[in-house]
Amino acid sequence: MRRPLHTPWVCTAADAWATAADLGGKGYNLLRLSRSGQPVPPWYALTTAAFSRALADREIPAVAAETRERILGLALPGEMVEAIARAHAACLPEDAEVAVRSSAADEDGSGASFAGLHETVLGVRGLEEILAAVRRVWASAWSEEALAYRAARGLPLNGIAMAVVVQRLVPARVSGVMFTANPVTGDVRQIVISSLYGLGEGLVGEGWAADRYMVDKAGLAVETELACKREALEPGAGGALRRTPVPPELRDRSSLAPEQVAALARAGLAVERSAGRPQDVEFAFDGAGRLFLLQSRPITALEDHGPAAGNRIVWSHDNWAENYPGITLPLTYSLTRRMDRIGYRCFAEMMRIDPRDVLLHQAVFDTFLGYIRGRLYTNRVNRHRLFRLIPGVGFHRRALFGLLGVRADEIDPAVADSPPGSTRRWLVELPALLRVLGGLALDFRRIRRDVDGLLARAEAFHARLSALDFRALAPHELLALYDEAETRLVWKWKVPLLNALFLRLSYVALKRFCTSWCGDKTGSLQNELLRGDEGSESGRPLRELLGLAGVAHRDPRLRELFSVATPEEIAGAIGTDPAFEGFASEVERYLDRYPFKGSEEMKLESETWGDRPDRLLARVQGCLGQEDPRRLDLAALADGERRAREAAEERALGVLRFPRRQVFARLLRTVRSQDRQREEVKLMRLRLMGLFRELLRALGGRLAEEGVIREPKDVFYLGIEEIADYVRGQSLTADLRGVVAMRREEVESWKRGGTDDDRFETHGLVYHRNRYRARLREAEPDPAAPGGWRGTGCCHGQVTGTVKVLLEPDGAESLKGEILVVPRVHGGWIPLYPSISGLLIEQGEILSHCATVAREMGIPTIVGVPGLTRRLQSGQTVSMDGAAGTVTLVA
Repeated sequence: MRRPLHTPWVCTAADAWATAADLGGKGYNLLRLSRSGQPVPPWYALTTAAFSRALADREIPAVAAETRERILGLALPGEMVEAIARAHAACLPEDAEVAVRSSAADEDGSGASFAGLHETVLGVRGLEEILAAVRRVWASAWSEEALAYRAARGLPLNGIAMAVVVQRLVPARVSGVMFTANPVTGDVRQIVISSLYGLGEGLVGEGWAADRYMVDKAGLAVETELACKREALEPGAGGALRRTPVPPELRDRSSLAPEQVAALARAGLAVERSAGRPQDVEFAFDGAGRLFLLQSRPITALEDHGPAAGNRIVWSHDNWAENYPGITLPLTYSLTRRMDRIGYRCFAEMMRIDPRDVLLHQAVFDTFLGYIRGRLYTNRVNRHRLFRLIPGVGFHRRALFGLLGVRADEIDPAVADSPPGSTRRWLVELPALLRVLGGLALDFRRIRRDVDGLLARAEAFHARLSALDFRALAPHELLALYDEAETRLVWKWKVPLLNALFLRLSYVALKRFCTSWCGDKTGSLQNELLRGDEGSESGRPLRELLGLAGVAHRDPRLRELFSVATPEEIAGAIGTDPAFEGFASEVERYLDRYPFKGSEEMKLESETWGDRPDRLLARVQGCLGQEDPRRLDLAALADGERRAREAAEERALGVLRFPRRQVFARLLRTVRSQDRQREEVKLMRLRLMGLFRELLRALGGRLAEEGVIREPKDVFYLGIEEIADYVRGQSLTADLRGVVAMRREEVESWKRGGTDDDRFETHGLVYHRNRYRARLREAEPDPAAPGGWRGTGCCHGQVTGTVKVLLEPDGAESLKGEILVVPRVHGGWIPLYPSISGLLIEQGEILSHCATVAREMGIPTIVGVPGLTRRLQSGQTVSMDGAAGTVTLVA
């Protein structure tokens, strides 16, 4: 509707031109309720223009009390009185009992509510009483309390604009207030309803005890707290309110029936969605049980808007915690994001998703990886959107989503559709699914050849680039090498994805066969069958590290040096003393092979052992410091693991007969082969990130030489696209120094702000009004109770010993056979394994890289035990069973 040339003095629910400036906060919110079809009593409003006209040419004194008196005595213009009379006749019966409510222009907004500070007059009848009530409402804008509130909130004291709502008074049997978020706890997923008998003024004005209903938004489950309600307020003569006693039989009874609570909650959700933020809603039920919403305003004291803001995203850090712990700088994130985008397109190719669907859903493929306060998170809702594109997934969507790991809370309701009809399911979906499965079967048959081919290409590319002096290359030449690496290797990531999928499916099958065919009830047999594979690439750096420790242990002088000196002093001694020349050569060979190894080796900004050899020597020192020197005997360790593996295999095959024996043996060989291939690819990726690290460090050096940034390491505060755009003339800013300074300050604020949860939801704008906190933490059992904690066993063995709780691997050289307790593991923890007797991990999975290495070394390991680092302290004693996955506090 077109806005009138001159703002009318009266507005009704049919006047779509009105704005909050015309109707004030309360009136405009009431207009929105009416437009959205909510049950609102008939109403009309005097606009702020009427207020301004009534006060025009009147001298308003500075003293608040005098101002109120002058307004109460105002004679309204005749034409305004006529407009009010016409609106009343159009909206309400002539003798209708009404409520006259304030609606200041800045009232009931997102920043100020003025709750209870302006006048409300109830039980008014007839035009003369309405006009008198309007004056009282206008005058309340100058009450001492309202003016003090304005001053405290920094609101202007001049130019006050007050609209007035005239609304039919509901003969309320029950009234109350509904918050669509918990105003006390800030929980935006909970509705809080308070109700009592009679008018709501008993609750909001008198503060009487009321029934309380806590409603969960997800399933509308209700928790009820009843109050003793002795009195009720009812309209009296001349706008006054009178108290009436509540009948004794109703006082302790619920004022709302269950279906009324549910109806209120559904109405509250609709109002919240319409407003885009949690609301404070006043309501009433009349004697016939009809619901009316009297007014609505935003809840002003919330940190986040929650589901009301829409755009729900479920974020998970779990997939990234192993390789990207803590704060990750922008360059690492941006490069990882590029690789992640390419990886999901390779996944689409692997699953035979139509390229046209990939193009149509490009946003899904490009927004999997999020960057929230320096940590990497997966958009789990996008996983559902992607998997839904797999041809044939509609044949048995629930089973396939379960196999792919989609949880119920990750399903996007905007795209969740009903199952296909029987004809489509069998004639369209099933053939499409069979084509996908057939293609995967062909891919799996040649997986070994494809993995070998990828590794060979990576080795050749790495050898060629390793021969280059990156420092001698220009920025555009360095970027060209990066682009080549991306084309030659990253775009071939379909092969590792196939390997990972094949391994997971094979592992699940092996676990089921161990249970159903071999009678393994503990769940440990499959782990025993996979332990101690001396051919694994993942264990090779650690085995060679143990070899260095063994050399030092056999040399008395080296053993003495490592027992008394710091890692820095050891590095200086072996580098200058000819007596240690042989050991120094072994260290150099190790660093030549694994210069990219370190505590956070997937982060480009991290210092590796190639940068800091003393950190490698600190790990050797930790191995030497453990109490059992036999753990440094590689041959003995390998022999023990081989015997344990062969014993498990003999136990499994001994109970099987043809053809199960042959099927089981072949599946076991497949799982072992796929596991080795995965670890080979893992090492290849580490080498690739090491290559990118050196290339981008050189690029940072060149930019610093040119004065584009202050120092080479500033490059880690830029994105790879920002750098490329600057070099190629496509940048949105030429001030990279300013960008770096801003990012440094932001990263420091992240570090000061503490750690966000690993899984949470965001709504609306991800970086605005979201707290990055999980809704509910899982209940943590008492470790001293029978059974204690329970997780997933990764490697069998029972250990009772002292625990060492660590959050990061740096500075952990003092381990001497304790049970290591960590929040999660990544590559930096692995060199500590020789110095521990057991491993307890809060978060992780059985097929993770670090769990694989623990199995290879025969270290009893349990993953997925919530609350460990919060509930355990270093020095306590626990008993752990790596097969059963249980942890019990002993002392």
